[in-house]
Amino acid sequence: MHSDLTANDGRWHRSKWAVSRLAFVLAALVSAVLAASGVAPVSLGAATLLIVSILMLIIAYRCTRDIFHPWVFTNGYLNYVLLAPILYMQSTGSEIGRIPLSSLSGIAPTVMVLCAGGWTIGTLLATSPIAQRPSSAPTEWRVGRVASLGTLVLSISLLMTMVLYVLTSGETYGANQGVYTGVSALSTLSEGLLPVGVLLSCAGSERRFLLSSSQWLILLSTMGISLLGLSSRSAVLTPALLLAWYATRRKQIRPLKALVAVVAVVAVFNWVGNVRAGSGEVVQTASNPWARSLVDTSSPYQVTDILGQLVPDIHPYYEGSTYVAAIASFAPGILTQDSNDQRTTASLEFRRLTGVGSGQGLGFSLPSEAYMNFGLSGVILISMAVSLIGSSFYNRSLKGIPTDVKGYVYPVFMASMVYGIRSDSLGQIKSIGYPLLIAAISLAVMKRRLSKVRQ
Repeated sequence: MHSDLTANDGRWHRSKWAVSRLAFVLAALVSAVLAASGVAPVSLGAATLLIVSILMLIIAYRCTRDIFHPWVFTNGYLNYVLLAPILYMQSTGSEIGRIPLSSLSGIAPTVMVLCAGGWTIGTLLATSPIAQRPSSAPTEWRVGRVASLGTLVLSISLLMTMVLYVLTSGETYGANQGVYTGVSALSTLSEGLLPVGVLLSCAGSERRFLLSSSQWLILLSTMGISLLGLSSRSAVLTPALLLAWYATRRKQIRPLKALVAVVAVVAVFNWVGNVRAGSGEVVQTASNPWARSLVDTSSPYQVTDILGQLVPDIHPYYEGSTYVAAIASFAPGILTQDSNDQRTTASLEFRRLTGVGSGQGLGFSLPSEAYMNFGLSGVILISMAVSLIGSSFYNRSLKGIPTDVKGYVYPVFMASMVYGIRSDSLGQIKSIGYPLLIAAISLAVMKRRLSKVRQ
């Protein structure tokens, strides 16, 4: 089998991609519908979708040699998170952490299969034949200006993280969630600044190791304080993925090594999730490595299983109200002065329904919120829409130094969704929207300064 990527211009053969896309869209759609309708076992739908994902992963990687292509990384990771718990419990007859085997007969497996099917279809519809373009960035953007702006943003993020550590020292992780104060606003802003600092520092650098010594020192200090002092996984995972993204763009690291690095970061992500904040004791809830890796990543399945016992039997579908609340709550809570009683975001509604408190590791998830609002039909449509929108920006990210924020959408989307799949729509919107908003403002300032220099 030869590569569909030609040596001269880097384009896919359009006819082959079109045929593959149509075949896999039909396979994903049929397997999801059969599993949801009960005609075929849900585990069969899950296995089919996972096979579809792996096959398209192989095709996309052979054509692009890019492990961060929407099909290779984003779709592959999400399908694993959604489908692996079903296949593990079905094949081994063992529970995963606190997820009982009886959940296999509930609504959660169907929701996971439909979400994976919708995401798969959205990715297929969004991706198109790729033409690698040379960077169209103006020459002035390469003279260290973007990297200098990135250093400034990184420094501000480090300062905020240090202040945040001092203010929250001694608090248990998860305490005061949903209480909107100056501390929570500082935390949100700090987590939004860090990925922007990495984006701008890498985009404006031509260094062999991406960042300068001072930038590495600032970044690693921020990540260390966030991970060990604040138990914040997103502050480690997102920058690490963005660094790997740029390293592969510059061909400064082989794809296999980048993949190993990503797996190592995800392993740290899972380890921190299984450590009790403040005690340092690892919670042993599974007996083998595969099961232990699923304890934290299977949170979407667990939340959906709990939610499926309550909606719509005890509480009717929310009919989009949590999405409206998420959009209305985009501004930091300290500015809107909203309280938990006033907000109707998905994670808060979940706590009201179940009585589950904060800091218990459940979080929320994209498929859970889609189900609680619109039922099974909403799951496939919402997941397809999110995948379609995010993946469609992939081509725009291939430029060397994007001069508008559209070029940064896909890397932020890719890096944020690894953690965002365990959040409600408010968390997902903020984790993507805040960095892009900060990046847009930073780029606008840069353009304004350059225009004055030309004058």
